[in-house]
Amino acid sequence: MALYVPDTRCLIWQATAAPQLGVQAAAILAQVDQGNAQLIIPTIVVAELLFAIERRKLPLNCDLLLQRWLANPAIEISPLTLELLLLMRTVTGIPEMHDRLIACEAKLRNATLLTRDAQIVAAQFVPTVW
Repeated sequence: MALYVPDTRCLIWQATAAPQLGVQAAAILAQVDQGNAQLIIPTIVVAELLFAIERRKLPLNCDLLLQRWLANPAIEISPLTLELLLLMRTVTGIPEMHDRLIACEAKLRNATLLTRDAQIVAAQFVPTVW
């Protein structure tokens, strides 16, 4: 089964049905909802999402999003580990800490990263799709 890691914007744009969500990313997230692909959500993505909802007053309910993700067997929320932190130190092509952690999660899981972030894509550290 195909394995994917989303960045924070990907999940925000999915939850708000925003037009910025890439066509391929939207199709992959639909596959996850149908149980035909697996999604690994890093803890840092959950934290960024919760903070964005609070700070930007996004029209999203954190509790409902978490319940939806936890109820879906095709979705795993992945903890921040020492292995991830150690790998993060080696990724100099991605300057932002949160982005490094997300990319490292994809690397450790041999997953494709759902992102349009230009710096992550340019680093070619992990496969990306949008």
